[in-house]
Order: sequence, then C-alpha cells, then structure tokens
Amino acid sequence: VGLTAPAFAQSRTFIDITDNTLVLGRNAGVASALATDGTITAAGRSITRVHATAAATGVILQAGTKAGQVITIINHGAGSITFAASGTSNVAYGASTVIQPLAGAQFVWDDLSGLWFPLNP
Repeated sequence: VGLTAPAFAQSRTFIDITDNTLVLGRNAGVASALATDGTITAAGRSITRVHATAAATGVILQAGTKAGQVITIINHGAGSITFAASGTSNVAYGASTVIQPLAGAQFVWDDLSGLWFPLNP
C-alpha cells in the first residue's frame, strides 16, 4: 500500500516556539492603506503589509501583545513611512525611524519600556 502526503491548505497563521514559549499570530494578507497620522496594526501579527501612496508621517505602531513579539512591516507603497515621537508611536527612535518605499523593517516589543525597538536601526 502506497502512502501519500496529506494535502494542507495554505494558512496565514504561524506557530513560533522560542524559549519554551508558544506564540501564535496572524499575517496580514493584503497591504492596507496608510496615510499621515495612521496606525499600523500589530496585535497578534508577525507580518503587516502597508501601502503608503505618499509620504506618511506621524505614524503609530500599535502596542505589542507579548514581550519579545517580533513584527515585520513591509511598505508596498511609493511613499516613505516616518513614525511619530516615541511617546506617541510606541517606537523607540520615534521620528528617526523611517521605512522607505518598497522596503521592510523588523521590530521587537519590549514590555518593560512599552516600546518597539528596530532590530536593524
């Protein structure tokens, strides 16, 4: 009797086991529009795709949900993304953090400071 591998449907849910901790999250499937003073969703996500048609400034990255959460933000748009001051944006370097068009950036959530830190500042 021959065995065949079961077919699996493509899923946007991920499982990450790090330091004996199980993390579940969702990846945003479609790039959502982003404009000045907009908010990027981070809760429960590992990847968020955004589309800034023009330069977007004063952007907020939603607070993380778990210490050590890592999120990748992909900018599919033609405009850059510049975050608001750290006290507003939840991003450690605030307005010094810019994601260029057609580029991505990764951040890790530090629950003690309540800030996202860029992994490659």
